[in-house]
Amino acid sequence: MTEDEIAHLLYLLVLLGVVGSWFVVGLRKNLNKTLQQIAIWVFIFIGAVAVYGLSDNIRDIVAPRAVTIEGTGRVTISRALDGHFHIPITVNDVAIDTIIDTGASALVLSLEDAHKLDIQTETLEFTGRAQTANGIVETARFSLDKVTLGGVTDTHIPAVINTGAQEKTLLGMSYLRLWNSLEIRDDTLILTRE
Repeated sequence: MTEDEIAHLLYLLVLLGVVGSWFVVGLRKNLNKTLQQIAIWVFIFIGAVAVYGLSDNIRDIVAPRAVTIEGTGRVTISRALDGHFHIPITVNDVAIDTIIDTGASALVLSLEDAHKLDIQTETLEFTGRAQTANGIVETARFSLDKVTLGGVTDTHIPAVINTGAQEKTLLGMSYLRLWNSLEIRDDTLILTRE
């Protein structure tokens, strides 16, 4: 152990001793009150962990992301609190949550979604390169058999997987250009297909 680690360990032991002493003294005075306070702090801690873990779900409940499908070929999407347009699509009969990204030239699958679709990423050839917000990444091109959105199904959609960190699948221009119109009014995006 280094001197810094030893000093840090001693500090923690002294702190533990002080807190432990306070706890023992508190127990002697009023056991019920001390146990109630411990229970309250345990519940506060569990509540904080639960709120943190469910923050995305809570945000969706408080301000839901509205996606409306108006018949076949017309979809309206409300902007989410994070500033993006999120939309669920179905790829090869698997539901995928995407972000509309007109700056992406292709439909870019996240690695998590690629695994949901049983795409063997280790067999793909990462021969391309792309400039992303996180820098230059290697890319592998392939084709998706079937993509469905708003009652419209398209086949053989070009897609890309990259080696960069990406939380969600990006619904880029290789797919969006199949729609006749993409319009943004205030905080609503409207896709139409005739």
